[in-house]
Amino acid sequence: MAAAALGILPERAFQLRVGNVSISELTLYDDVTLLTRWNDTHHLRDRGAIRPLALAIFLHQNHILVAKFTDPHTGQTFYRPLGGGIEFGETAAQALRREIREELAAEIEALEYAATLENIFIYNGQRGHEIVQLYRARFSDPRWYDLQKELSAAEEGVQLVWMPLAAFGKATDDPLYPDGLLGLLSE
Repeated sequence: MAAAALGILPERAFQLRVGNVSISELTLYDDVTLLTRWNDTHHLRDRGAIRPLALAIFLHQNHILVAKFTDPHTGQTFYRPLGGGIEFGETAAQALRREIREELAAEIEALEYAATLENIFIYNGQRGHEIVQLYRARFSDPRWYDLQKELSAAEEGVQLVWMPLAAFGKATDDPLYPDGLLGLLSE
């Protein structure tokens, strides 16, 4: 029974509501549909799930290519390498290639696993938790390495910049995330 799969007792199934849809209204569907609708409506990522990420470390002349962000809640500026979420059924390397294609319409090569970091943070007033697979990577097209060129991502509002590694690590500077990345790059 679907209620048992959700970890609730059958007699309590009729009391459970997901948004404005109650479990009793969903019992006409099979268990898979019920669980899919439960997950879609409940959105597990917003309920404390750990998010798997794949990020690319692009280095050139002591610079790192990063996206610049500002936390809307605190106003703090920070930087993070390019990449994104790993989807179910794909490897971290596959996710990274997909994300770079989506964000930059660019191809990457020479992926080399660098490390896995765990990142627990607060963004926009919400707690987040990520497991981050980091890969050293190179662009197939050398034009991406023009340090003077203004770069843009397909995602609106995301600014890309080649930052000197020396700009990070000072207490007054904007941080480089995930935590531990700067130490990894210094090794």
